[in-house]
Amino acid sequence: MECIGRQKLHKAVCSQTLLHHVISPENQSIPNKQFYFCASIDCEIVYFSECGDRFNQDQVRDSVGQKQTSTDQTICYCFDITEQDSLDDLSDTGESAIKTFVIEQTKEKSCACEIRNPLGQYCLADFNATIKTARKNGVKVAS
Repeated sequence: MECIGRQKLHKAVCSQTLLHHVISPENQSIPNKQFYFCASIDCEIVYFSECGDRFNQDQVRDSVGQKQTSTDQTICYCFDITEQDSLDDLSDTGESAIKTFVIEQTKEKSCACEIRNPLGQYCLADFNATIKTARKNGVKVAS
């Protein structure tokens, strides 16, 4: 699906994700349509439908980490972990104890990524991207 704001492909999200991220009273009148998440940093749109319905950054409850470039961006919404938390963890130990914790919690079904993450999916890919960036910047990371 192409974002009506930036013409890039984006991921479909479930209605529960929208209900929990769109602010009131807008969340009480979300059309029964398929919505998509736009992660483009330079686009104000967070969610949009094929019919032109949209919810911008000022219409969601919290800042959307996927639309930020700061290391203060949230990468795990279930356990309130920022990219900087993950980078600090890697710098201190060379391993990602935080990522291991999240993996364990995911296996135990103690997370709610489909609802808490604005993208509506697990955050492990974001941890992997952070680890890749850390390696690229010279941080020694255990394999």
